[in-house]
Amino acid sequence: MARGGLSPSVVYQKTCVWLTLISAPICTVVAVFAEPLLRIFGSSFTAGTPALRVTAAAALINSATGPLATVVLMGGKSGINLAVSVIGLATNVAASVVLVSAFGLVGASIAWALTIVVTNGLGLWIVDTRWSVGVPIGRISQIWMFVAAIIAIPSTVAVSLAGTGAGVIVCALGLAIYGALVTRSGCDWAVLTAVERPREVT
Repeated sequence: MARGGLSPSVVYQKTCVWLTLISAPICTVVAVFAEPLLRIFGSSFTAGTPALRVTAAAALINSATGPLATVVLMGGKSGINLAVSVIGLATNVAASVVLVSAFGLVGASIAWALTIVVTNGLGLWIVDTRWSVGVPIGRISQIWMFVAAIIAIPSTVAVSLAGTGAGVIVCALGLAIYGALVTRSGCDWAVLTAVERPREVT
């Protein structure tokens, strides 16, 4: 499909990696400090802490799969994209009817997360079967584990043992290390090594 430059598959993979590099620490901070962040708006808002954490996890998955709808549309399959959107809407409505009545706000966030999983799963299947475009799962998993090791786990432990203040300090240190490493070697380590799958694109 692409001559004299990067193929669409490689461009998509690099986009997924860059989105993950940027969104992973943000989603992690939101999940770890969900309660104090919501407390900014008032003590009553802290009831939404579990829902915010579910939403952060769903957003992390959503960013890792990249601009799937854009890929499908650029492939000239607007009808398929519409069908996926309709399925996503039906999933959200059905899941909300079941989960919101049982779990309230948390149920709504779970329904939204389930919708993301369904629509993105369908999108991944479509772009893989039609254009052999796949998510660089190995590279994205490495980023997730790296963020968990230097930000999520240390910050969570610090919050549990010493409170939010200590957690913020530990998180800031982790973010500084992460930012320094990504700035110094992010392109070589994460992006340029996202390798296109060795299959013909038709």
